[in-house]
Amino acid sequence: MSHLLFRQLSVRCSSLISVALVAVSLAGATSANASITQVTINATVTPNTSYTMTISEGGNAYTWEIGIVTTGQFGSYSFFTPTSVHTGVAATVLQPLKAKRFVFQEGIGQADFFSTYPTGTGSSTENMLLHNYGNGTGNFSSFGVNQYAGFSFGTGLNTFFGWASFTMSGPNSVTLNDIAYTQGTIGAGMLIPAPGAVALLGLAGAAGTRRRR
Repeated sequence: MSHLLFRQLSVRCSSLISVALVAVSLAGATSANASITQVTINATVTPNTSYTMTISEGGNAYTWEIGIVTTGQFGSYSFFTPTSVHTGVAATVLQPLKAKRFVFQEGIGQADFFSTYPTGTGSSTENMLLHNYGNGTGNFSSFGVNQYAGFSFGTGLNTFFGWASFTMSGPNSVTLNDIAYTQGTIGAGMLIPAPGAVALLGLAGAAGTRRRR
């Protein structure tokens, strides 16, 4: 599938994510100035709608698309796809177009495999599957619970890793709840770098709210 797929979606919700910087002190951690950015989003997409997740960092804008497609060779499915340069979604080498599901506190970082933009051959973009509503495939098949995907953006020493919390909230719907990211490894669902974490901060808060610890 090409970028045309995104243009065909009837509803596009976009969000320039405001920075909510959470500074965390680490006992015994290697970094003396580790910080995590966390944002509560609560955006739900339904068939033939999408949401553009945008992170502004270091003067650059990085984007991903979350949506549901009901037509095409794969039938009705939800996806989480990187849509700008230097962005990626965690997957596996054997299944590069299926977003990987991380368990709570599982580390997301440099050791993981990320499918990066463009995810297709050449300059084309293939959607990365969350859940297929027709045949049940995909790694995000549980309903009513938080499920964590990993993402990356940036290059070299300025590479960031993060998690995105999704809930399959009913037939043919998916909600992006929260995201968090940092430079270095981060535990899925955590607001502290991993390893070396000493505290779990709450995820509650309005969308786009600045929060500092």
